[in-house]
Amino acid sequence: MFQRGTFGLKYRMWLRWGTLIACLTGLFLLFWLQNKIKYSSDGLSLPSRSQSDQSDLGPKTVISTKHEALASDERLCADASQLLTFLYWSPTHNLAWCKVPKAGSSTWVDNFFKLAEAKQGSTLVPKGQDAPHLGLRKHFPKVRLSDVPTIANSSLLFMVVRHPLDRFLASFRDKIEKGNNTYYKGLFGTPTWPTFVDRMLGTPAGSWDEHWAPMQFLCPPCARFHVVARMESFNEDTEYIISRAKLNHLLNVEWKNKNSAGSHFQRHLSYYRQLSVEQVEGLVEAYRRDFILYNYDPEPYRWMAQQGKE
Repeated sequence: MFQRGTFGLKYRMWLRWGTLIACLTGLFLLFWLQNKIKYSSDGLSLPSRSQSDQSDLGPKTVISTKHEALASDERLCADASQLLTFLYWSPTHNLAWCKVPKAGSSTWVDNFFKLAEAKQGSTLVPKGQDAPHLGLRKHFPKVRLSDVPTIANSSLLFMVVRHPLDRFLASFRDKIEKGNNTYYKGLFGTPTWPTFVDRMLGTPAGSWDEHWAPMQFLCPPCARFHVVARMESFNEDTEYIISRAKLNHLLNVEWKNKNSAGSHFQRHLSYYRQLSVEQVEGLVEAYRRDFILYNYDPEPYRWMAQQGKE
């Protein structure tokens, strides 16, 4: 009697443990399956990147693991129209680039013209300051939504990012402060730097011109880029992209539109110390997801605003 009772007690104990283990195993399998599901938006299924895709990174080239973390953000990924607007694809050379203005864009416009010239055997780059940017689409037509999975699977898909507040200032200096761009002069007039910042903060960041628009809107993270290069290591990253695409015989590393005069830090300080802390905080909030996605630090610019005007 005692042995049977002890056996029954042990049996019930093992049954409870078995049930618990089965439940935990089921929960683990459910979690695993949910993470295997591909994100789909408007009928567009975007493939995830395998570990092998990321094994040959250049030493400074960035692949942002945070893209996948935000890929479920419908506000960023549901509308692919911006991606199609700024995406240039050369199927002949298996290379696709999402253009972020003021982030190495002049260099890559020039490189894509070289790809077009290699295909057609003639010089194609139009003359004029903005003519190449405006004329590139003629040689690389806007892709269709249905093309994006093919691009992701067959071509090296990349973009170049830049510190949001560095890019914001660079666009102001190039398009507004110089005063020789009739389009932007007609759009903004000739505002001072603090006045321009106030004007931008008075409108939603989603409606900003492409030269100031947050990078997350121009090249949504759900595209799952193979390579996310940085302006801070532009030469090395460009060399890596060209080598990985096996296009060394056609393209070269040449930083176009580079402004290297003077100290980079001193130039930034001279502008951002003119702003209030509240203005800089407004810009940081406007670019909040860019800071998160691409791991940039806003703290130096907060410090600059605290220094006050000279």
